[in-house]
Amino acid sequence: MERNLMAWFPEELENVKAHNTTEDIIDWCLLRSILNDTKQVQMDDVTFMIPYGTDSTVRFRNLCTVLFWLYCNTTAKISVFISETQEGNSKSEWFKWPEASAIPALPYRLESRTVDQIKDVIWRNICNALVPTGVLNAPDDISGMVEHKKKFMNQLSVIMELRSDDAPFHRTKYLNEMLSLATTPFVVNHDADVLLPQQTLIKTMSVLRNAAIDVVYPYGFGNYQLQIHDLESSRNMDLIIGGDASSLIATVGIGTLLWSSKYGHSIFFKADSYRAIHGENESFISWGAEDVERYVRCIKMGLNISRLPEATVFHLEHPRGANSSEQNPAFRDNEKLWDEIQVLTPLELIEYYNNCSYYKRYGWRDISAS
Repeated sequence: MERNLMAWFPEELENVKAHNTTEDIIDWCLLRSILNDTKQVQMDDVTFMIPYGTDSTVRFRNLCTVLFWLYCNTTAKISVFISETQEGNSKSEWFKWPEASAIPALPYRLESRTVDQIKDVIWRNICNALVPTGVLNAPDDISGMVEHKKKFMNQLSVIMELRSDDAPFHRTKYLNEMLSLATTPFVVNHDADVLLPQQTLIKTMSVLRNAAIDVVYPYGFGNYQLQIHDLESSRNMDLIIGGDASSLIATVGIGTLLWSSKYGHSIFFKADSYRAIHGENESFISWGAEDVERYVRCIKMGLNISRLPEATVFHLEHPRGANSSEQNPAFRDNEKLWDEIQVLTPLELIEYYNNCSYYKRYGWRDISAS
């Protein structure tokens, strides 16, 4: 066979023509550089509130990714309310479900010592999922990772509740509990599968801190949601580790499409303003119209809302279980409730919320009509 005269590279070394190490070492080196140089956005005055329940291995992977993104990119406090069923946990088995004799009744709140063990499991899953294979023999194997683990454990607070398999995922209730415990002047109602670029975080916080604004939606209204399917792509790691979405944005129209984004995903609040409108309506259970209801309530109750008009929100895709779709048993009740609420005048809406009982558990005041 005649050899191409311009094919100078030896054929026997074809398998190492480009490099002889794994590509993911680049992401690891970027991670080390970012963590050591403290390039996080300063957000000590912010608490991210994330409700979570497992219904697939992908869901748990997404949670770990979001927590790692927050750790790499911000100094914010992170609060996670984990509401887990035995069936959901069996999909990933990321922690050992207690023996029946150890659970008096469901729902059951785990004690703090067990929660610390849960946080340790999350850290180990983060390292196993996102640190390149072969670089670490164990999560604490490289100098400095022990200190990063300590920082992560201090940054993260977890409430862990076990519920029965037929009990719904009561997202609004979990958010209210986290809101009642938050000590920072700003909070974020944040989904367990959403990422934002660092520039978006910087712009959003500059608006909340420096203007008479109560709420900020950190993405445009319309098709500003970019779906992420392949976490291992270097483009995605640029966003997760470094908060840089430029290479992902460059793929729009080529390999990715933009989807609708309007009222959910991630909403930044002045904490006192959020409490003043009674937080989340706990009559909405699982998936329903709570995102649009919250927005309309903010408008009718006089809150000032801002939005980053051209910003993109990034969604980590996952299979949808019953609690994330119209299969949710409470969906029809949620729809009926929204039909009733949306026609109320501002004064009628205030009266409705002052007649709710849930907010009194948190010591929140009645809403003033003035």
